[in-house]
Amino acid sequence: MIVFLIIIAVFVLMAFLRFGVALEYSEGGFEARAQIGFLSIRVYPPKKEKIKKKKEPKFKMPGSLKEITDMLPAIKETLSRIRRKLLIKRLAIHYTAGGADPSDIAMAFGAANAGLSTILPLLEDNFKIRRRDFRTLADFESDQHKIYINAAASIAVWEALYVIFALLPLLSATKGKAGIRNEE
Repeated sequence: MIVFLIIIAVFVLMAFLRFGVALEYSEGGFEARAQIGFLSIRVYPPKKEKIKKKKEPKFKMPGSLKEITDMLPAIKETLSRIRRKLLIKRLAIHYTAGGADPSDIAMAFGAANAGLSTILPLLEDNFKIRRRDFRTLADFESDQHKIYINAAASIAVWEALYVIFALLPLLSATKGKAGIRNEE
């Protein structure tokens, strides 16, 4: 009986520990890492083989905006499930407006600023955000709009099980897109 109570107590204590996730979307595609304490495990995309990596630059290039907009329904579903349960430690969104016509770039730049100023209050009403970094840029030499997203969040272990089922559509939507653009 005492062993049973000890096991239950350990599970209850573990359930209140925080489990973290770090997400990044850049030119290299979507990457997700699970974090528990100082341990960080790459979850998506899975490693294929061990290759010596070059030192990564401090600033990563943004990825295509269209790929992110294709994932919005799955992202919306996931966020609706974890509302007020998630602590967002870091949220960085860097949008770069690009294209052939300078007036179109200026319009996209203004629309991005308006969109970010609309989204920020919605995010702050639904989530606890510690550190935020929103930037909009205009690139007159680029032929397309780009976006870079970097986020880190944590949730209690008992709430994480609920979220895992919500993330499955998001991961299946990005399957096969990560790592393709870096192969040249």
